[in-house]
Amino acid sequence: MSRKLKGYSAFVSLAATGAAVPLAVAQSSGPIEEVVVTAQKVTQNINDVGMSIAAASGERLNDLGVSDTADLVKIVPGFNFTPTLYGTPVYSIRGVGFLETTLSAGPTVSVYADEVPLPFTAQTRGTTLDVERVEVLKGPQGTLYGQNSTGGAINYIARRPTDQLEAMLRGSYGRFDRSDFEGYVSGPLAESLRGRLAARYTKSDGWQDSYTRSDELGGEDLLNARAILEWEPTERLYTRLTVSGWKDESESIAPQFFGIIPRSADTVDVLPDGYVNYPVAPRNPRDVDWNPEHDYSRDNRMYSAVLRVDYDFSEDVTVTSLTSYQDFDRDQLLEGDGTTFENYYSVQEGFIKSWYQELRVSGSFQGQGTWILGGNYEEDNTFDTFHQFYDDSTSSTVVGVYGPDSQPETHQDITTWAVFGNAEYPVRDDLTLQAGARYTESDRDFKGCSRDTADPSNPGWGGQSEAIQALLRSIFGLSGFTPVPPGGCGTMGPAPTFIPGMVYDNLEEDNVSWRIGANWYAAPETLLYANVSQGYKAGSFPTLAIALSSQFEPVTQERLLAYEIGFKSLLLDATLQLNGAVFYYDYEDKQILGNVLDPVFGPLPALVNVPESRVQGFELAAQWAPTEGLRIDPSVSYQDSKIEGTFEDFDFLGQVRDFGGEPFPVAPKVQADLDVSYTWTLASGWSATLGAHANYQDDTYAFFGEDDILYIDSYTLVDLRAALQRDAWKFSLWGRNVTDEYYWTNVSFAADSMVRFTGMPATYGIDASYVFE
Repeated sequence: MSRKLKGYSAFVSLAATGAAVPLAVAQSSGPIEEVVVTAQKVTQNINDVGMSIAAASGERLNDLGVSDTADLVKIVPGFNFTPTLYGTPVYSIRGVGFLETTLSAGPTVSVYADEVPLPFTAQTRGTTLDVERVEVLKGPQGTLYGQNSTGGAINYIARRPTDQLEAMLRGSYGRFDRSDFEGYVSGPLAESLRGRLAARYTKSDGWQDSYTRSDELGGEDLLNARAILEWEPTERLYTRLTVSGWKDESESIAPQFFGIIPRSADTVDVLPDGYVNYPVAPRNPRDVDWNPEHDYSRDNRMYSAVLRVDYDFSEDVTVTSLTSYQDFDRDQLLEGDGTTFENYYSVQEGFIKSWYQELRVSGSFQGQGTWILGGNYEEDNTFDTFHQFYDDSTSSTVVGVYGPDSQPETHQDITTWAVFGNAEYPVRDDLTLQAGARYTESDRDFKGCSRDTADPSNPGWGGQSEAIQALLRSIFGLSGFTPVPPGGCGTMGPAPTFIPGMVYDNLEEDNVSWRIGANWYAAPETLLYANVSQGYKAGSFPTLAIALSSQFEPVTQERLLAYEIGFKSLLLDATLQLNGAVFYYDYEDKQILGNVLDPVFGPLPALVNVPESRVQGFELAAQWAPTEGLRIDPSVSYQDSKIEGTFEDFDFLGQVRDFGGEPFPVAPKVQADLDVSYTWTLASGWSATLGAHANYQDDTYAFFGEDDILYIDSYTLVDLRAALQRDAWKFSLWGRNVTDEYYWTNVSFAADSMVRFTGMPATYGIDASYVFE
């Protein structure tokens, strides 16, 4: 039986088990709980919001082991997470993502913390701390959430300070000596003043093992904290100050080596024999390799401060101000080739400093419907550099010049401002119309280059710029190039002089995002909706090891026009919630990481625009409580992406190909999820819960070309849990990926090595918590 059929079989078997459970349990009904969201920046029942939204409480996130945004793939069909060779995570929804590794690359799925944007995905670590709930909004959200949300938006809502003193302590211990401690204290501090302090610390040994020696890697060391002060001096004025931060000293994980494809056939003789004959990693997620002489401990951290002020001018009109400052720093070493040789590794450094201000006025039309008018302003200052080492690779020698490393860097100052409006109005009792629009302007100042890394103490070490200049001399028959000192900018300028130096550029863009929709209550508990929306993702410059200044060309903004029809229905005496939607996305100038042919290093990553493409699909989700204590939550999503017309680019081997008709990379067509839980009462006031969770991800490819070497196989992950609870106490046992499924989530080309990013093996542990009230 193929792995894909095995995945389907495991998922269907668990689904059948969940469907059969009602026959063996009690017969009384248990209603579905009401879910309140702020998806449209006003408080609403989720069944009254005419768009596809996945929401989960903080308790559910903890029960299912969702400790990071990447883990949302477990509970949000259509959502996908992709790790990259440069450490920057990529999030996508319904196949809409931006497979780019630059620290300052804007996302297509924006992440928010209490409605404040985290502009870049590297900042999203630690967002799940002490949250009330998370809301995942699918489809373009440019009207209320701004550009860079063409795929959707994720909003984490933190738990608020309480009127009464309470506290919680939770501890967890599991495989790989993983300890996880979390707690909070909350309550009044003075009249009209409340506070809440939450913190979490996670520490573990490495879960990866070297398959050539006795060594381990991948240990976790993360500290996360948040403090909130709420002050309500009058009934009309509300203020909230949130200060948060995290520090990540975890070890970077290593990819899994599975083959060699020389980047340059002309210099293949420079590859060491030990590397050429290096054993391929076994098909075990833990078996990887890395250079034992390197320290892979990160030194990444982020601090932020947010001030929110709400003032009620009347019962119908509220003014809201959101002010935030964020400071992120990155310093980490990443293994690239998955061997003990230095075929490729990089040292990543950079920072992000962001300031954001939003001011909006919201209200109702004399008690009916809602409206919002506002504007925001954002300044982002970013620095991104990575020192790349490839001493044992075919790229280390060019036309006889030895230059075994490179160091690109970019500085980008981004200014964005926007004005927006949104309104919903019930034109009759069963029909509500909605419309919104946002005008956005962005100005991105750029400077960047590849630093020359020549070593004056080593005459044989020519440096990257000398190698580039030597090659250009041989190609164009030129002489008299400007010498570049060690550490200087070695990026060659435009022809015919090719004078090296810093590259300066600017990208100015504007756009109008909009959305119109209709909500029709076909029955008191059944909503039918239809939306048409348009969103944009801003253009950006890459951070790449480039030879020529022309390779710093930015991609321009992309546009996505989305059509969606859906329903939300509460059935069977409020014991069954059934949601569904069909959608069609018309994509123009989709941004993606393609390839350009570098005259020195062969095919290198570069940002490109795909002229025309589309995504079409559907999703279906249910919450069923057929009997008291039993909960069955199945869901499935299908997204079929396709490049329309002709799109020519270099494949990973440097050959020009037409990728027209192909699906997007790292965009599984089918994703499905099933959670089954049963809770019953025991003696002495204790209650018990048993739960099972299955998640299926379809196969896909890591890059254009649909080559077998880029294949990402389908997989099914099964988790199990059991809990005992009485009053303030809760004890849990859990197992994740209990079948020890071997799977990987990305494939990459690192110098001459082909590597995979494998997922976690089976883990298990115990959890205990106590709430003080």
